[in-house]
Amino acid sequence: MEDEGKAVREESARRPMILMYDVGRDIEKDRLGKLLAEQNPDLGIGEETVIPLFMKGPKTGDSVWWVCAVAPDAYQKVTTFWGGHSCLKSTSANWGIRQATSAVIYKAVFLPRITYASEVWASGVLTAKAVKLLGSKQRRALLSLTGAYRTTSTDALQVVAGQLPLDLEIRWSVVRKKRKVGLVSEEEKVDQWSRILEIWQTRWDTSEKGRWTHSMIPKVKRRLEVPLEVDHCVTQFLTGNGDFNAKLNSFALRGSGACRCGTENETVDHVLFRCPELTLVRDQLIRDIGGGVARPCSTEVFLNTRSNYRALCRFAKSAIEAKQLADRLE
Repeated sequence: MEDEGKAVREESARRPMILMYDVGRDIEKDRLGKLLAEQNPDLGIGEETVIPLFMKGPKTGDSVWWVCAVAPDAYQKVTTFWGGHSCLKSTSANWGIRQATSAVIYKAVFLPRITYASEVWASGVLTAKAVKLLGSKQRRALLSLTGAYRTTSTDALQVVAGQLPLDLEIRWSVVRKKRKVGLVSEEEKVDQWSRILEIWQTRWDTSEKGRWTHSMIPKVKRRLEVPLEVDHCVTQFLTGNGDFNAKLNSFALRGSGACRCGTENETVDHVLFRCPELTLVRDQLIRDIGGGVARPCSTEVFLNTRSNYRALCRFAKSAIEAKQLADRLE
């Protein structure tokens, strides 16, 4: 019996994996396959298609997530491919699964699959070609993590999400594995972590992309030290890619880049610091952070404390909602 169970687990491990989210905590493991088939009749799959592996999610609450193996021949039917792992629904900028849920998927499924046996093949990620390829694989996951628009650069997405570039993540996974088995000391591990951060910081400083994000989050180490929950609204202000007329006009999606206030083009800089139509919510932002809000902005202003960041989130939500309402009234 034990050998039979081991064979089932090994067979499941070779299958593609998906994540079933918002599953009732009281639903039994053996019912998950049937539940998926019943709730998605258009897929034309049987309950034996999915094999539940383990449960993830909060310790309290009504819902959890299940990581499941899926039969290879039904994989494309069940999921939308996402950089080596999948979930039952894809996430766009402002619809689909929440960014917090995407973070669970990323840590529980995406990274373990990507870094599997990395100590054997990690030397292959040192080339510029490999770095670029891994960045493209990571990009879709980062879009889900941040709720950002697809026009946002991968460099900026990595910083906003607070996730190491994938090649550096692989190198760091090797260091952790070596430390776990005693092949490197704790001091060497700390030194390697510092080196990885230095490499990422150099890339971020010298990149030609994501310069607005760099003005908001210049230090990657600081970004990792301050846990931030991102969403579709605040991400627009962290990346500069959003529902701003100047940006939309650059993609021929608006006839003009001018702000409705009539003073200048509607850029993220204008909306955050100067637009007179947002004076009231900006005054509230100033009161919340306990200081002036003026150019140039810096990470010390909006990201030095979680309370300041939450104040920025509130401002972003109010500003985006006000713009959406004005657009509907026009």
